[in-house]
Amino acid sequence: MTTPDVLKKIYKPIDLDLRAISREIRTSLWNSHRIFIPYNRFIFDVVSGGKKIRPALVLLSAGMIRNGNKGARHKETIILGTAVELVHTASLVHDDIIDAAELRRGKMTINKKWDNHVAILIGDYLYSKAFHMIQRINNRKVVNKLIQAGLSICLGELAQVQQRNRSVTPQRYMDIIENKTASLLAACCETSAVLNGAPPRQVEALKTFGLSFGIAFQLIDDCLDVVGKEHKLGKSLQIDRRNGEITFANPQSADSIVQKQVRVNKSFRQAQKYLRQAIRALEVVPSSAYKESLIGLIEFVFGQI
Repeated sequence: MTTPDVLKKIYKPIDLDLRAISREIRTSLWNSHRIFIPYNRFIFDVVSGGKKIRPALVLLSAGMIRNGNKGARHKETIILGTAVELVHTASLVHDDIIDAAELRRGKMTINKKWDNHVAILIGDYLYSKAFHMIQRINNRKVVNKLIQAGLSICLGELAQVQQRNRSVTPQRYMDIIENKTASLLAACCETSAVLNGAPPRQVEALKTFGLSFGIAFQLIDDCLDVVGKEHKLGKSLQIDRRNGEITFANPQSADSIVQKQVRVNKSFRQAQKYLRQAIRALEVVPSSAYKESLIGLIEFVFGQI
């Protein structure tokens, strides 16, 4: 079964709402100054080509809390899912500049198609769109959490750049991936729970789920950068090694195939530990199709390598 088919099955409980988010993104891009018109189609194709994991986390968290009922916060939940996908896409655009990547989601990166100057501005444009949208959410705690997640992404990316060609402790590495990747996934789950009126215990559980899931997701992504196939994943690989970035799966000293595989296996075991933590966090949430889909996402990520 292909990745789109697997995700379609996992996302079945939220299919209509994911389509609503796609429409919201399209509307947001098209309601822009005419100077952005030449870029909007390309941006929309990049957004549409993704796995939509972050908006899915928003929608599945809301579905679990509300037991599938739309509720008064449904429109704001759609806005929240749209905003986090725009934040994520903006971070990818800037990542591709930093990494000098040429392929993203099976297409040329924006920096490759145009240049770094355009890509920087497009990333800024998407961040601005996202945070303009976030203002429409009438919940200060949710807005503050999303702003903090945006700051954490920048902190993690900058810390990673500073560590290039330098040794890094396991704890430092975990801090980096928690900030650059897991913080936004945790925010997706936590803010959706808060927005939809979850009790504190469930809010904390979903935050823990998102954080553990996000760490595991990045650990496996690092493994794929070493052993994955570019044509299959649709993005440039071996970037970490080329840029001198140290990960569990890619220490600069591990040059042999055997050494690489040992490190990949160790990283994968770490990811398994965090995925188990994510599953345990959901124990306080009642069973539902939405909860099963979250567990399905864990199995999907686990099956990537």
